[in-house]
Amino acid sequence: QFQDDKVLSLVDSCDMEHEAGVLSTAQYQNLQKAKELLDRHNSGDFYIHVGTTSLGEKYEALDKVDKKLKESQARELRAQYQGQIAGLREAEEPEIQADEFIVEEFVADHGAKACNPVDRMHFFDENAQETGEWIAWHIDSTRYASQVSMPTQWQIRSLRVYCKRSEPHYQEAAKRMFREWCSLRKTPPHV
Repeated sequence: QFQDDKVLSLVDSCDMEHEAGVLSTAQYQNLQKAKELLDRHNSGDFYIHVGTTSLGEKYEALDKVDKKLKESQARELRAQYQGQIAGLREAEEPEIQADEFIVEEFVADHGAKACNPVDRMHFFDENAQETGEWIAWHIDSTRYASQVSMPTQWQIRSLRVYCKRSEPHYQEAAKRMFREWCSLRKTPPHV
């Protein structure tokens, strides 16, 4: 649908073009990866959502760190979490390797990160057109907080865990392992 026909035809014909010597080995390998992803997309073979949980204190502290350092530490924590989840396998369950789990950070906010977005807004008087006074004014949050039900948290940060194995017995094992991991971390799972 959104893929360009030229790109799709190139991906589909990559085997023939590689055999004909048109594509280098590196180009062919990249197109093979693209072909696998497109085949998975077209067949509906997606990763299975195991569950969602709140971020731990270590992850929260990463907000205060330099961006490059934050990315490397986040990568290390994700790998650590994958290993911890995979290590909770019980004897009768199928074995799921750590790299078959995907741990991603999910962030949702109202556009101003952890700050109240209404604090940055300014309003015009409803009679401004009649009076000609187009002066925007700010509303103090204490003025409207008692009259309007406002959220107390402006940003939601959580971890989402997926499993690459889609077979039902792997799904059940992955979900059980995720729930146990959450109980060990003392964070509630949202499966």
